[in-house]
This record gives sequence, C-alpha cells and structure tokens, in this order.
Amino acid sequence: MVSDPRVAFVDCRSALEYEGGHVTGATHIGPSATSIAPLSRAVLASATTVITYCDAAVQCDRSQHVAELLRKSGLPDVRVLEGGMPAWLKSGYPAESGTCADCDDSK
Repeated sequence: MVSDPRVAFVDCRSALEYEGGHVTGATHIGPSATSIAPLSRAVLASATTVITYCDAAVQCDRSQHVAELLRKSGLPDVRVLEGGMPAWLKSGYPAESGTCADCDDSK
C-alpha cells in the first residue's frame, strides 16, 4: 500500500509534530478536529483507502478519533496505521517535513 497512489495518509498529530516530519504526501487533520474540512475532504475523496496515524506505538486515540470522523464523512475504507509514525520510520518508508499545503484545518 505504501507505493499505491490511491492510498492517502492522514497525520493526526499536532501541526508542530506534522511540520517536524510526516509520511511523504500526508494530509494533516489535527487531533482536536470535530469535523473534516471541505478542502481535506476533497483531497481525500479520490483515495480508495485512507490511513490515519499518530506517534503511538500501540493504540492511538487521536488516529481512532480522526478515522471515525473520516468514516462519518463518507469515506468507505479508513484504517489506522499499526505502530504509527515510529513503525513507519523504523520500516524505512519515505518521510518529509514542512507544512501541509493542501490543508485548511491543520491547527
């Protein structure tokens, strides 16, 4: 799934954590979100699978919360990345730093 362009990643950490390093191309939806902003929904709409993640190695309430919001917004296949960002980096998958250019709800 890592190289599948139809899979989208959503970082559920704080904006500062996202800017410090995230899955390459990930969208940011902060942990305090109460709904999915239109721009984020539009960016994710073309994905066949959306994967949320945070920094927790075991269970991440932030990822679960955002995953539930995404499901409620109509996205059919939403999953939570087991092991979060630590597992992603340990596996050697691509990461980048910086702000989210396609996000309107990154705070």
